[in-house]
Amino acid sequence: MSRNQILLDWLTFDERSDVALFRQLYLALRTAIVENKLVAGCKLPSSRTLSKQLGISRNTVVNAYELLISEGYLTAHTGSATQVTSLFEQQSNKKFQSNSSEQSISLLQLSKTGSLFLKDDTDLNGIPTVEAFLPGNPDHTEFPLKIWKSKIAKQYKSLSLSNSIQEVSVPLSESHTQGYKPLRESISLYLKTSRMLSCDADQIFVFTSCRAALDFTCRMLCNQGEKILVEEPGYDTAKVIARMNGLQPVPVDVDRDGLQINLRKHCDANINLAYVTPSHQWPTGVSLSLERRKTLLEWAVLNNSWIIEDDYDSEFRFTQKPLSTLQSLDQNQKVIYIGSFSKVLVPSIQTAYLVVPKKLITTFERAFWYTVQRPPIHGQQALAEFITEGHFTSQIRKMRRIYARRQMLFVESLNKYLPNELRIERPPGGIQIALPLPQNICAEDVSRRAAAFNLHVRPMSIYSENVDNAINSLHLGFALISDKDIPVKTKLLCKAIIQSK
Repeated sequence: MSRNQILLDWLTFDERSDVALFRQLYLALRTAIVENKLVAGCKLPSSRTLSKQLGISRNTVVNAYELLISEGYLTAHTGSATQVTSLFEQQSNKKFQSNSSEQSISLLQLSKTGSLFLKDDTDLNGIPTVEAFLPGNPDHTEFPLKIWKSKIAKQYKSLSLSNSIQEVSVPLSESHTQGYKPLRESISLYLKTSRMLSCDADQIFVFTSCRAALDFTCRMLCNQGEKILVEEPGYDTAKVIARMNGLQPVPVDVDRDGLQINLRKHCDANINLAYVTPSHQWPTGVSLSLERRKTLLEWAVLNNSWIIEDDYDSEFRFTQKPLSTLQSLDQNQKVIYIGSFSKVLVPSIQTAYLVVPKKLITTFERAFWYTVQRPPIHGQQALAEFITEGHFTSQIRKMRRIYARRQMLFVESLNKYLPNELRIERPPGGIQIALPLPQNICAEDVSRRAAAFNLHVRPMSIYSENVDNAINSLHLGFALISDKDIPVKTKLLCKAIIQSK
């Protein structure tokens, strides 16, 4: 009996289960490896072969293989079969040692929210060590660290016991409840002049991250069991946060004009919120057209719902001016705007903000005071001074020039090393690019082959609710790659793409 037939003898799936098929396949293979049913050095069928034998999609098999490779159970090298790692290699890697007490936790011992994370495979060890083509991360080496250190040192020097006590015991009406007021005033001025927002400092709430701002907004505006419209494909973290708050994500397809909102189809009393990235959709990079923006705002009024507008990297437009924000077009106070300093400056600044409609200020302020951990006051003071002295806008202009140059180099390199049918146009902005692939090249295969070249390449399927119907594209960041390395890394990427044919 062949190796492939042996696999088919025990691999079964429960299509009624809440556990995704790729996860079921991953668990079955991992159990077989741990129990030594699949011995070290055993070669597994290719993703294409196994998908045909099991009657499941190739993406399902690829996702299961990639997870086992990332955890050290399997190894894959360009030009050779995927095989089981030796037991010594598994045991020598501390990251992949099993924790029997954690694995034995029953779902009944956790809340519904807690049980979500038993199925979550997110790597929480920070930024991957492989940074080439990692999307969404800015180049921290260009940050004006000397200036920032001087601002922080100045605030530390002036920090007194009385300031610390005031920060803890400040009454609800005190001006720093929503965050350091001079910082909120600086943010307000910046948004009015650069993004044409209609807001003042009282509408701004300062958070440690966009995730915290989104979580707070979901808790404030939605009840458990309600639904939230999300982009398909879309920001995966937003969907996790929605589920944590007991909300059901409703995926809405994205095309070249953005979210395909339908006034009839999406008017549902149980949909109380929509989360969108209209200026530069994550991850496809398209902008929501003006007509669609107006339709989305009309939907919010008709359905009596709210819209969260995440404007995560609008500063980086290179060839076109950004479209108006939803918030600036909103005449009915339906839009909550989220912004952050993590892309323009560095993530370690740990400062983001909400701009809420005036009718929500009082309620949000009270809840914010009791439930939200704000950034340290000295960091907020340093950031306010950094902005008012002009360093912030100078950094935007500097990084816009750097990223525009790198984007141009990246697109030119892609078009140089890829076949003509894969050539792409230069996008108008952003620090990542979506690269569509033809049907005969699987994005997940490219990702696996690129890893052998020490490249971090994300298939677009990781952002989709329906993996089997995901867009066959790659999501590629270029901000972390130096000018001189872009052609070299891109050539390796293109080699991985061509090998996947």
